[in-house]
Amino acid sequence: ILPAAYAAQRLLLGGRRGLILNGLIVMALLVGVFVSFSRAAWASLAAAMLIVFVLSFLLEADGRKKVRMLILAMIGAGCIVVAIGGLLSIPTVSALFSERATVAEDYDSGATGRFGRQGYAFGLALDHPLGIGPGQFAHLRVKEEPHDTFVTVLHVYGWGGGFCFYGLLLLTLSRA
Repeated sequence: ILPAAYAAQRLLLGGRRGLILNGLIVMALLVGVFVSFSRAAWASLAAAMLIVFVLSFLLEADGRKKVRMLILAMIGAGCIVVAIGGLLSIPTVSALFSERATVAEDYDSGATGRFGRQGYAFGLALDHPLGIGPGQFAHLRVKEEPHDTFVTVLHVYGWGGGFCFYGLLLLTLSRA
């Protein structure tokens, strides 16, 4: 997602010289994220592209570049629709997309679903304030990892490791 955001910024603010190359890079990365079938990746890419566009439009572009950016955004949206339409015309991609685009899948719900595993891992963090250690979750009642970095840090490294992780995130955001 980060390389796509950089390429999108170069596409929007750069000159004619890198227009096609940066456009191809953005489209290739967009297709790659789409076929990852990760809903979080789809949302992250959409948010990153929106942030890049809005910040570039408001902070970097002069009058000519703003018009250029709006035209490129419309052309890009059309290219995205065509690319996704082409990918969805492949039966296996369409079937997997239909499965992943649902709000709640089988592995999301229930005691051993993704959200159930997250609740179980948070309970472990409360029961073991010093953590259970890396790789130990698979030896417990639920075999699959909780699929959430913030909860995983708490139950693996304990509350101290969790607070250090959250502190580093806040420090990174403040420095950014």
